[in-house]
Amino acid sequence: VADVGGGYLGVGTDQGYLMIDWVRPEVAWLIDYDAEVMVVHELYRRFFLGAQAPEDFIALWSRDAREAARDLLLADTEPGEGRRLVEAWETYRAEIHRRLGKVAGRMGKKGVPCYLVDPERYAYVQQMLRDGRIRPMLANLLDDEAIMGIAQAAQALEVPIRVIYLSNAEQYWKRYSPQYRLNVAALPLHEDAVVLRTLLRGSIDKDFHYGTQRAINYVSWLQAPYVRNVYDITGRPEAEKGTLSFFRSDGDPERSAVGRRWKAAEAKRAGTAEQ
Repeated sequence: VADVGGGYLGVGTDQGYLMIDWVRPEVAWLIDYDAEVMVVHELYRRFFLGAQAPEDFIALWSRDAREAARDLLLADTEPGEGRRLVEAWETYRAEIHRRLGKVAGRMGKKGVPCYLVDPERYAYVQQMLRDGRIRPMLANLLDDEAIMGIAQAAQALEVPIRVIYLSNAEQYWKRYSPQYRLNVAALPLHEDAVVLRTLLRGSIDKDFHYGTQRAINYVSWLQAPYVRNVYDITGRPEAEKGTLSFFRSDGDPERSAVGRRWKAAEAKRAGTAEQ
């Protein structure tokens, strides 16, 4: 997904800014159904614009930065909104500081380009925010407005979606809803667009499986009436405890186990009807 441009659509907070750094989209829609996540995005925005270097940005989430953080959060802000931002910082800062520090250390050690360790990449994310090209949105993947609205906006801007990041949202759905299937199909996808997902591997450890799928292939799976949920697409990936787990899901839905069972059932029903 490096430097593919286009549109980025993803859930979450810190993952989104990493993806923006790597994907280099023209526009990024960062969505979540939780209003509190929108408050956290506002913390990110203010700290990005107020900190001139990645290490300063990370430091703003530390306990020692309370005064500097308060100054940024209260500046040019209505008193009620300022208090809400400061309370959110007090609530979430330790966890975010830990995560950002962990990612920065890991990326630096592995030599992976990242805005948390590279000033030029950090400046890119800053400029995206200044230009208004990062758009946090209170949005539910399953409703009939948010994703459809993003699809219309992307079409109007002539920005094809290149990357969709779902995190592990699909694990919470026993079945893909009809509206979700319509939402994904409505997105103006680039022919090389990809879906990125994670699956919690609770039976192994507390880590995740990391999966990719061509977005057009994903649409074909969602259009199949026999595909119920993410596990019909991905199966149950295996991994050894303590190791990274990556998988791809680009198969033909008609040739999948669930597709073959559907065909067999259809053939049986047809045979019964002819008797």
